[in-house]
Amino acid sequence: MEVKGKVNSVAGPRDFNGVIQVGFTLEQDKKFWYNVTGEEQLLKELEKSIILRGAEINFEYDEKTKKVGEITLDKMPDNKEQSKGQDDMTNFEDLLKDAHKKFKNTLEIRTEMLQVDFKEKRAAFKATVIANGCVFEGHGDVNPDNVQGDTAKHWVRIAETRAIVRALRWATNNATVAQEETGGGNGKPGKK
Repeated sequence: MEVKGKVNSVAGPRDFNGVIQVGFTLEQDKKFWYNVTGEEQLLKELEKSIILRGAEINFEYDEKTKKVGEITLDKMPDNKEQSKGQDDMTNFEDLLKDAHKKFKNTLEIRTEMLQVDFKEKRAAFKATVIANGCVFEGHGDVNPDNVQGDTAKHWVRIAETRAIVRALRWATNNATVAQEETGGGNGKPGKK
């Protein structure tokens, strides 16, 4: 089937189970990731010239095999649209809502402090998300170099939240970076 749309976000090229791929979402369905596989150099060129944030593209998509066919660029993105990197981010609130919606009553989240140094203000946590019998783990850390602003005084909780965010991203199949992982002091407000 032919799919047309405006590119919302792009990730990759990345190795996934031994296959190099670039993933992208479209404005009309920001949660569905299309993946293009191939040689890394070709994928990098594709990402630089066609699969651009804000670009209007069309491509063949096989629903059975989940394969993306030939991609055609219909319209280049506005420079302003292409530079909206922060809009490609998710956040803790949205990830938690998605997880509760997706897994209903089977969601369990556990955290474990792996390391803490109160003098140096460093901490590391491991979070485990159990959903529908599957286990997903993520790690989060904090140090004076990767946290700033008003939230810096809550550095232990930030490390724990980062671990939970990473585990929730695995569980919900969300490759989008979360605000809490970037080190900035002012996270994006959640969707109300």
